Amino acid sequence: MIIEIGNPLINLLEHRVFAIPALNWNAELPQVENANGTIQALYTTWLRHGHEHLAGRLSQILEDNPINATNIENLIINPQINNYLINNDEETLLNIFHAIQLWGGKQARQFYLQNIILNLQSYSNFVQSIIEAQSIELIINHTQNIIFQTPQFDIAFATKHVSFWLNYANAPIKLPIYDSVMSKGTMGRSKTYQQFGDLHRYWQGFTEDFNILQIENPALTVMSMERQLFNFFRQNPTPSIHWPRQIL
Repeated sequence: MIIEIGNPLINLLEHRVFAIPALNWNAELPQVENANGTIQALYTTWLRHGHEHLAGRLSQILEDNPINATNIENLIINPQINNYLINNDEETLLNIFHAIQLWGGKQARQFYLQNIILNLQSYSNFVQSIIEAQSIELIINHTQNIIFQTPQFDIAFATKHVSFWLNYANAPIKLPIYDSVMSKGTMGRSKTYQQFGDLHRYWQGFTEDFNILQIENPALTVMSMERQLFNFFRQNPTPSIHWPRQIL
């Protein structure tokens, strides 16, 4: 449901009920608030803990452009996904995986500190499956599978991969990221953990509200809507004066 900011109903929302504030929606894709510091932190982890090859590989793709969220998305993730869909190249697939991890920032550090080796075949199957999926339920099943198959890879990061792949592969279904900021703000839940039931409610509620909003804002995208909400919740941590939702 969509609720006007300041409505007293916000404070009465039950946990796990999806709700979002009514914002002045913009079709443009906003920058993510305060992302670049956490990106630099993960990049430093790569350099200090034996993953210089990843830093070098992605820096080479960026050429002389700075390492920040916008450049990682526009100069690596988006074009590399397009390249992979044409060439089906393993090195490109690895570049995409690690670029999305880097975009997500320092919360991915345990994946690298523990020297987790990505099962590339499992990740490739995951990507193909979610792109072709015709329902949220199927995407949740595939997301759950890749999380169970990949150590130190949780809902918050798996859904980053889901979001980027569905968006830039122009899949029939497009879905938002579900991290702790969004779980607190939209669901009244303090952590995402491995709550796949919450993920289903989140994706279902988000999709329903997106369809409503798009009637008046036909240029609005799932990714743009999600980032506007993320930035709102970052500026107004739940619970706040503008969004006094109680969290569990």
